[in-house]
Amino acid sequence: MPATGLAIGAIACAAGFALVALAVARGWCRAIDERLLAAMPPLVPATRLDSAMHDFSALGGDTVRLIYLLAGTAGLVVAGAWRAAVLFFVVSLASRLVVVLLKRIVRRERPPAHAHGVPTFSSSFPSGHGLMAMVMLLIGAELMTAGAPAALRALLLALAGALSVAIGIARIYLRVHWPSDVLAAWLGGGAWVLAALFVYRQLG
Repeated sequence: MPATGLAIGAIACAAGFALVALAVARGWCRAIDERLLAAMPPLVPATRLDSAMHDFSALGGDTVRLIYLLAGTAGLVVAGAWRAAVLFFVVSLASRLVVVLLKRIVRRERPPAHAHGVPTFSSSFPSGHGLMAMVMLLIGAELMTAGAPAALRALLLALAGALSVAIGIARIYLRVHWPSDVLAAWLGGGAWVLAALFVYRQLG
């Protein structure tokens, strides 16, 4: 994507994130969130759907992200892509810090605790799983496929995006996030990735 496209995309995603954040802060999306959450399939333990959603949720968790961060950074270093390795590592950690700060600032309550499909340890907005998955998977796919055929790069980016979406949907299905938490995470993650790639290309 041209640098101009990256900049425009980052601004658009950031504006979308700000709009969702404002709607959450003012309570404008509460009724819609409740309706969408109520429309999700019921939590039925030990079913194939329940197992799949737990698996997708775990892929966005801290343990898997740490393994991916270390493996991805090491792989880029071994390949001699030092700048890409630094970008991947710094952007991933910085996005985690942003998530922590946003959660502490907004302090949104999660959906009713009795409905949760997995344990939770922090506030609801934004979805850390959703935002971090979007950032790490997309920027990782972009940096780790540099020099690969265009068709392969497009395929891996599409798969990374689809997996990010699946992780976010799993968090809603498991009732640990409101839909607007996940939408904001996708928009915020997209803005983060596009802005980071824009800066990376400008400095390159």
